[in-house]
Amino acid sequence: MNRFDDDIRKAALRDAPTVPERVHRRTIETLEALPDRVTFRKGRPMLRTWISAAACAAVMLLAVMPNVSTAYAAAASELPVIGRLVEVLNVRRYFYGDGNHELEAEVPGVSDSRNQEAAELINSSVDQLVETVVDRFFADLEISAGNGYGSVKIDYDTVVNNDSWFTLRIRVSETAASGSTYDKYYHIDRVNGRYITLGDIFDEEGLIGIEKLIIDSMEKQMLEDESKAYWPEYVCLTGDANFYPSDGAIVICFDEYIVSPGYMGMPTFTVPQEMCIELANEGFEMLFEETGE
Repeated sequence: MNRFDDDIRKAALRDAPTVPERVHRRTIETLEALPDRVTFRKGRPMLRTWISAAACAAVMLLAVMPNVSTAYAAAASELPVIGRLVEVLNVRRYFYGDGNHELEAEVPGVSDSRNQEAAELINSSVDQLVETVVDRFFADLEISAGNGYGSVKIDYDTVVNNDSWFTLRIRVSETAASGSTYDKYYHIDRVNGRYITLGDIFDEEGLIGIEKLIIDSMEKQMLEDESKAYWPEYVCLTGDANFYPSDGAIVICFDEYIVSPGYMGMPTFTVPQEMCIELANEGFEMLFEETGE
């Protein structure tokens, strides 16, 4: 076993996995409802312990990987290339399935040797988001008494990860009577060493300028292509709006049904580099020359 594997093993032993209370209670109730013995056609009994395990697997499969990001990142940061970038590891995974309902959640852990405070802010926010979605899933499951159909999927990807900027995207897809998908973006400005939102980069006047750019783009697209539809009157940027940098520009991202019908998906609009530099708050102008995918 090499040193990195040993660090992960020790972290796994130290950090015990947890199971959501609703899942635990539902599993226990199912196990208690099982008969003591089950007889097959040939008259051979099946032990309760065996069928309990099978029932537990049928009702709930919940895999939780221990939080090993800190130990691994500390070891990996000693490598010359990896240490310059932000580490993103899959630290936890939830899965629930009962035939009609399914939950799958991949939970990342972020570690930045240069900006660990910002990384911990992201980790805390991601944990809160995942906990809210998971709790809502099981609350709806209890209300429906297990009837109907529904699914929730949470996953993530790294959009930007370089010496000057880091962006993590969390995507949540929920399906019941209808479906919806929404994203949440998290950023570390590695040049200035802090967690960043859109409101840090642009003041109110700058956000209004970007709104006008987006509305003009919507109207132009609809004139050029009758199949496209937007709701310009609903464009309203706040400081926590979704975005990511790309080749010196900024891409503004909207969730489904916010500024367009569902068939338009999750529309994005690019704010060109020149406009970003012109509207950015003092100290952020150089950011757009240094970030990219």
